[in-house]
Amino acid sequence: MSMNARISQSFGGSYAKPVAAVRFGSVKAPARTVLSRCAARSQPVSEQDVTDQTEGLSRRHAMMGAAMAMAGASFAVEMGLPAPAQARAFIAPAPQGFRTRNDKLDGYSFSYPEQWIEVTTSGNDFFVRNGRNIDENLFVDISSPSSSRFNTVNDLGSPQEAAEKLLDQLLNKEFMSTRIGIKREGSILSSAQRTGQDGQLYYDIQLQITSYASRNPYESNYGQVMKDYGVEFDRVFQTTLGTANQRLYELRLQTAKDTFEASQPLLSQISETFCVREVELVPGAPKPSTLRSPNLFN
Repeated sequence: MSMNARISQSFGGSYAKPVAAVRFGSVKAPARTVLSRCAARSQPVSEQDVTDQTEGLSRRHAMMGAAMAMAGASFAVEMGLPAPAQARAFIAPAPQGFRTRNDKLDGYSFSYPEQWIEVTTSGNDFFVRNGRNIDENLFVDISSPSSSRFNTVNDLGSPQEAAEKLLDQLLNKEFMSTRIGIKREGSILSSAQRTGQDGQLYYDIQLQITSYASRNPYESNYGQVMKDYGVEFDRVFQTTLGTANQRLYELRLQTAKDTFEASQPLLSQISETFCVREVELVPGAPKPSTLRSPNLFN
């Protein structure tokens, strides 16, 4: 009896092609070792996981895909080989008082305070804000797959060079204003690289942006307009950059300058939970969105 016939007989009815094929040949070793709690243990692919990722497929198809994926993961472990990407999916446990954002489709996760509120109209991949402090928020952006391809954050240059590029982006793109009597200045507070909880390289950058508005924007000459200024806003941006799937991932946290010192421990705690990972697409599963910020180092 052929393999197809045996599978058909086991599941009942005609043979249906499984949603995910498991290769038992040579498996490519990972480029780097995953060191910490981000990858503390492999997670077997549950029936619910497969069902979520295969919209429109029948229950029988999903069950077959789950069975084969679990068999592949088990075989890889027994043979000392890396498990399939879905079985290797990692996520850092959320600290007490935090909730976790785990985007399986785009391949990133991090934890943030559970009382922060999600905003769905920002245009970012994910955006939340502190309901108790209107100046404090964070978002995630991912570079477009049709733009530059990134293999590592080193493609941006050194941390200082990446900080200079980010500062230029903020001043000359995101915060550029055509209003009369507006002047904006920025500075780099710090830039560094670190190895994350998942063993990957990340850049941490802190920038300060100050916006000044003229108190006399409609004076008859430019000299009078520029004579008297007041501070419109003064903010600190703490950004973590990482790469996966040949894309650049940005986690950006924002707070007011006068509350930054008090907020810094919390912001750093959030940044350190940020992990990015390679995504293995399953046949029939939804694909990552291609709608991304056009300004992310493009």
